[in-house]
Amino acid sequence: MKPTDRERKARIRKQRLTAAGHVYGDLARLADVSYSMAYKWMNAERESARIARAFSVLTNGQAVVPA
Repeated sequence: MKPTDRERKARIRKQRLTAAGHVYGDLARLADVSYSMAYKWMNAERESARIARAFSVLTNGQAVVPA
């Protein structure tokens, strides 16, 4: 993935999580992963289906940003 795509994906994820009133810790708890893993996923450094599902729940069903 190109750096600009990763930055765009991360920016949109952060906006959606914030708009839903949640923080990285909420995402990590719901997905049952470490804060570090949630941080990496939010910044598009790693991929995780488990976190993607938790993100969808926290953001009221908004789809994860496509690659």
